[in-house]
This record gives sequence, structure tokens and C-alpha cells, in this order.
Amino acid sequence: MQRPLSRLLSSLTKRPVNDIDLNQEYEAFRTRALRGDEVAYLLIDAVYEPLRRWGSKTGVLCGWAICGDGRKV
Repeated sequence: MQRPLSRLLSSLTKRPVNDIDLNQEYEAFRTRALRGDEVAYLLIDAVYEPLRRWGSKTGVLCGWAICGDGRKV
């Protein structure tokens, strides 16, 4: 996670954050194939985060898969 994050942070300029286009990276992450991975553990949880400072919280489903060789996918 640190390498992509540091790459992203090093490419930032004074342009507004809204101009950063992460759609292509997100789509590549979201549509990647997981069929070849042998999952040893699958952890699924939900966290509730407020969308606004005083607003109600919304549930976000999180999932982690850990392969037999220790990789997280």
C-alpha cells in the first residue's frame, strides 16, 4: 500500500483534489481476477462511518482474503 500511496502523493501538485482521477486504478483493482488464488482465510466485517460531522453513520462492508502463502488479496 505504501508504494502506490507514495507514488500518488509524489505526483500531487497544487491542483484541487477533485481533479485527481482514480477511476482507472479503482476499476483495475475492482475487476482483477481472483480465481487463481487459494484463499486460506476470509475475513468480512462492517464498519460504520459518518458521512457528515453530525450525520448518521453508514455501514461499509470490508473484506480481506489471506492466501496460503501469506499474501493478502
